[in-house]
Amino acid sequence: MKKSIYAMALGAFGIITTEFGVIGVLPNLAKVFDVSVDTAGWLLSAFALTVAVSSPFITALTTNINRKLLMSLVLAVFVVSNLLS
Repeated sequence: MKKSIYAMALGAFGIITTEFGVIGVLPNLAKVFDVSVDTAGWLLSAFALTVAVSSPFITALTTNINRKLLMSLVLAVFVVSNLLS
């Protein structure tokens, strides 16, 4: 296999684990922002719902784009947004 496949798999793993990282610090986030843990939990629920609703449409809109290029672009946006945050 090509090394690029492993790099993309590692990047996808990083994106997914970022979601779960928030779960571990959710009580701290709630405390810092002075909201209940339940309210802070909506942060994850809203994200998951957005992904679930928009994924079929995004997939349909990007059918003509090379999958490796698309994955590389998504990973690049992820890295840049994390650096900015």
